[in-house]
Amino acid sequence: TGESPQTHTATRDVTVKATKDSPVVDMDNPAGTDQPYTGADSNTIAAIDKTVTFNEVQGADTAANAQAFGAVISDLDSDLKSVTVSVDAADVKAGDQLLLAGVALDMSKAAGAQTVSVNSKAFSVSIAANGSAPAVLTIQSVDGSSKAVAKPVADFNALLATLSFNNTSDNPDPAAREYRLGATDATDATQANVAKFTVDIDPTNDIPVVTASSSSAAFVEIDGPSDTSVAAASQGVAIDKGITVTNRDDTQEGDIASAVVEITSNASTGDELLFVNQTKVVLDTGKTNTATKLHLKAVDGSTTTADFEAALRLVEFNNTSETPSESPRTVTFTVTDA
Repeated sequence: TGESPQTHTATRDVTVKATKDSPVVDMDNPAGTDQPYTGADSNTIAAIDKTVTFNEVQGADTAANAQAFGAVISDLDSDLKSVTVSVDAADVKAGDQLLLAGVALDMSKAAGAQTVSVNSKAFSVSIAANGSAPAVLTIQSVDGSSKAVAKPVADFNALLATLSFNNTSDNPDPAAREYRLGATDATDATQANVAKFTVDIDPTNDIPVVTASSSSAAFVEIDGPSDTSVAAASQGVAIDKGITVTNRDDTQEGDIASAVVEITSNASTGDELLFVNQTKVVLDTGKTNTATKLHLKAVDGSTTTADFEAALRLVEFNNTSETPSESPRTVTFTVTDA
């Protein structure tokens, strides 16, 4: 027909409403290359919980076994304003502490704001605790004048990389602790699901310690025949009146249950160890006791570490020979807890 095509255009406005992405705390794979989640890969973003086991160290606490939270926060469209770590008051046990940027925090009592720093970035930390409501550790970023400000997620993650659980007690309560981590971003959006960090406790039975004093016992042969029937009262010499016995975790694992006293070097003819039964510690007749080796045992469960210390101080050395060897004897004390 020769007519040109005709075009008609209609327009419609499309309104766009942005949805604020909430921050997410993830403890599933803190070392992975996809952490924190940025939306640039196919991984999902979700709050992942974590469970660890804290093993009490042998002897004095060094924080060597502190367990890292390993928390990583993701927020696709905002900086962060604060992070919280909360724990039920009943889950706060003696010796528990959170370590953050080298600072030990006690969640059993309230503490005013103090400043910690990582990579020259300052954060204010404070603890709200009253012994009944959950204790809450609040971490806020601050500027040069100590005012709270929002900071990049990466700054918070650098700080959280230093967060760990420790317990300084020699008798840690074996009950599990559950900590809950939350985050609030610059728009006051909070994460939909709280991430949980559970700590199982594995107490260690600390080795009891027996320590000899610095002085040495001196036995002097009597003039005339030896009478072993009265040796414990008049002839023997206490081997170590200053020996000490300690058991760091006796309230947890029990007090000392037994001890062995033995001449382990230069035992000679006529040597004998002497011990008179005490109220709480007696010779263990179920074991083979010899002149140079004695087995002691607790009378019952009420025998304490102090009772054993007192008993060991009463063990004596005697020699019934008229020509005793003058070589010094080495006497070894060994204790075993319950």
